[in-house]
Amino acid sequence: GSNRGDSTVSNPPIFQHPAPCPPLLRQVLESPAVLKVTHNGGFDWNFLDSHGVHMSAPAGDSKVLAYLLGLWPVSAKLTLKELASRILRRPVITYGDAVGDEDTLETADPAMLTVYSAQDADVTRALYLRLLEMMEKA
Repeated sequence: GSNRGDSTVSNPPIFQHPAPCPPLLRQVLESPAVLKVTHNGGFDWNFLDSHGVHMSAPAGDSKVLAYLLGLWPVSAKLTLKELASRILRRPVITYGDAVGDEDTLETADPAMLTVYSAQDADVTRALYLRLLEMMEKA
């Protein structure tokens, strides 16, 4: 998931020469047998693709589900933080919280990034499942 709010990818210096994707992670992301759940998946899809990882369908996107449910106008940003707060009633660590005021991964605390990444994945999964329940009832 991404809290960045758009699907464009600009690579900061730290991502100019990223470490290769671990083979098991690549296998999962590229497998059509595994459902990948994202929030603002266009960002994730483009970012991974720009680094040679070609995520395959099927994929679910909590941001798209929120729009399809008509919960907010299409013009709303619907960040993961906003939806987690409104729908799950859960506070989240934002990207800005994780990297600090400088908005760079180069100076970010690796422990904080680990907590942020794990929470981001967990909240995205929980939100997606809750939105699916809402879709089934609609």
